[in-house]
Amino acid sequence: MKNLFLITAFFLNTTSFAQTVEKAPNTFVRVYDVTYLGDMVAKGKIISISDSSIQLLHRFDTINIQASTIGRIKTKRSFNENVGRGALIGVSTGAFIGFVGGTDCSNSGASWCFDRGTTAGFGAFFGFGLGSVCGAIRNLFNNSAVYYTNGDMDNWQAFKGNVSN
Repeated sequence: MKNLFLITAFFLNTTSFAQTVEKAPNTFVRVYDVTYLGDMVAKGKIISISDSSIQLLHRFDTINIQASTIGRIKTKRSFNENVGRGALIGVSTGAFIGFVGGTDCSNSGASWCFDRGTTAGFGAFFGFGLGSVCGAIRNLFNNSAVYYTNGDMDNWQAFKGNVSN
């Protein structure tokens, strides 16, 4: 009875902490230039936000960007990256399932047979399509936000307040 109580208390305690909001330093952002073209300057996870700059971590490199040069900031990853990751996962999973599910045609008496390489190819082909569709569907529920700063410090302070909360 004592063990049952402890296990129940443990599970109730862990689910209560599962609903906490993620803090800003792990938020992935894409930073765009203030010019008319709005070219992407950098992307990465936020390390810190000061009154005049943002510091990002991208592939083990630290990038400092001044707030006066930022036109807009988008959170989350892009549509192309979601579709690409879905396709990559689909291809690898489909090829693995096709390879494992393939048969040895040398011992088969059937008139037609698909060996492991052929079934792996079919699995990769269908996995590519299915993974791409799943990546596109994932993007629908991405809930990314766009913050327009246009080099204005008032807009920068509003962004800083929104992301820090």
